[in-house]
Formats: sequence, C-alpha cells, structure tokens
Amino acid sequence: MKFPRKTLLLILFILISFILHPLTIIPLIKADITTFYPLDDCSVDEREPNNNVDAGGYLAIGSIGIGGHPARYRFFMKFDLTSLEGKIITSAKFRLYCYVSEGSKPFYIRKVANDSWIEETITYNDKPDTGDIIYTGAVGEGVGWVEHEHEDITTYVDEEKGNLLSVWYGPIDTSSYQSEKAYYRDKEYDGGSVKAELVIEWAEPISPPPDPLKLFGAGFNASMPYVDLYWTHNLKDTDFFEVQNSTDKISWSYLRQNTTTEYHDFQVVYGTERYYRVRACNFTMDQWFNSTWTDIDFEIVYFSEGGGIESVDMTPSIIMAIFLIVIGISLIYSVRHKR
Repeated sequence: MKFPRKTLLLILFILISFILHPLTIIPLIKADITTFYPLDDCSVDEREPNNNVDAGGYLAIGSIGIGGHPARYRFFMKFDLTSLEGKIITSAKFRLYCYVSEGSKPFYIRKVANDSWIEETITYNDKPDTGDIIYTGAVGEGVGWVEHEHEDITTYVDEEKGNLLSVWYGPIDTSSYQSEKAYYRDKEYDGGSVKAELVIEWAEPISPPPDPLKLFGAGFNASMPYVDLYWTHNLKDTDFFEVQNSTDKISWSYLRQNTTTEYHDFQVVYGTERYYRVRACNFTMDQWFNSTWTDIDFEIVYFSEGGGIESVDMTPSIIMAIFLIVIGISLIYSVRHKR
C-alpha cells in the first residue's frame, strides 16, 4: 500500500507529538438519577396530640380550621436509601404535589434521627425528635408539583445513604399561623399517582488513578542547575500530576500540577541533594481521588559546583531518542524512494 508523502509526514508528526506531549484525559462520569418514594408519610396534629391522623389522604403544614377547631399540622416522611450504600451522592431534592397553598408563612424541613415511627400509629405526642434544619421555604409557593432543593438536603442524604432517612416538614411554631397552610398529597391518594418523591443523583465510587511508574531524573550543571524528571503513566482517570521535592525525605514542598509525564525543576541550588515524588490526581464529583506517591528511592539528584551530570539512569531517554530517530529516517527514506 502506497501512502502520499503528505500522509507519511502527518503520521510522523502525530507520532512524535503523541510521544513527546502525552494527552491529558479528563474522566467523564455519568451520574444516575433514582426517584425514591415514601415508605411512610403522615401528618400529626398538635390539637389532637394522642390521635393518629393518617386517614386524611394528605400531608399538611399550618393552621387549618375544621368546624371551629383549628388543627395545627406538621408531617413526617420516611425513605429507604439502602440501595445507595457506597454511592457518591451529587444532588438530592424533594418533590411534592401541592393542591392547597395559602399565605406566606415560613416552613422548614428538619432531620429526623429516629426512623422507628410508622404512619399507622404516629401521633403528635409520640412523634420522634427533630434535628437540624436542612431547608427553609414558605407556604403559598403555589399548587402543582413543587421542588425543595438545597445543598444541606444533599449532605443529609449522603449521611444517610445505605439506611432509612426521615424528615419533618412544618413550622417552628404553629401558633403564629392563622389561615396559612399547605396541603400535599400523600402516598395513598389516588393509588399513589401524585405521592411525594425524593429525587437523588448519584454515581458509582471512583477508584484512585493508577500510580505513576519508572520515575527517573537527570541533574544538569549548565549556566544554572536544573533537574529533568520523567515518568510513565497511562493517563487513565487523571486530571494532572502533583510534583513535590524535598531535601530530607521528611518535609515535602509542592512544586506544581503537571498535565504531562515530565517536569523540569529550575529552582535548584549547587551543592544540594534533592528528592522528588509524583502522584496522579483526579477531582471528580466534588471529591479528590489520588494515587499513592511514587517510590522516592530513585529520585535523588546531587549537584556539585562545576561538575557535569550527576544523575540516575538515563537509559529510557536514550532509547526513546533512538526510537524516534529510526522512525523518522525510515519514513523519510520511504518517501524518497516512492517518488
């Protein structure tokens, strides 16, 4: 098969560029979205503290006048997140179908540590204690599907993944409510067609990137001393390499983040001994994933005034140079003999 001269030269250029300037591969990780529905959901009525009020078909917040007897409602929901154990949680939000929305009083979503309650028996007097606020909203946000999303909800879901999760919806003090209220549909209404949702975006856990290999360095005393470092890596799941050096293997100094498998250190001093180490780093889903540091036993470069090269083995560089020269000569020879 004959290749045009321009094609052969292009192949040579791409080959040399790839070898001398390795590509940086940024991992693209697609998150999954799962919608969870309540295991239990139920309102509790402050004015009927010993009665279970689960039969109404609704979840309520606020003060609701019923025959001259104003009910003061909060409600609880519980979800099973056992399937998310070990996953990376990237976002979470509650979605509820609101069909009555009046006033503008604030309401809150709170953590609930005790998941032992059940909707058929819970009352105002035996309701579980509530914890930190993870969302602040207001009744009167409108009818239809409403969403409650905040980073504190995501954090709470991340804390409870692999377990049951309970939340409380309600005002801190219902006595300030007059006619303000919000009604949402519970999981039993209309066969569960508009039951509440907890929508969670998640991803599988990510392994640290592979370790850099075959780190070696060469120290040069030219007009000013410097060190060339090289290592090998397949660049899988790697955003960049972190390079550090030390004079005693104990205290390490950050040099830079490098996107290629080489580094040139010009901040060296005559008569010093330097140790170098490198690790691959990946920042994904708002978390760091780092490889282990390279073996530092072979990264020692010593400089002496006026000397030549005092370094570790340069064989890999020599082999690479010979390889490129041979390929280049072969391609040029091929081009000339195809004219």
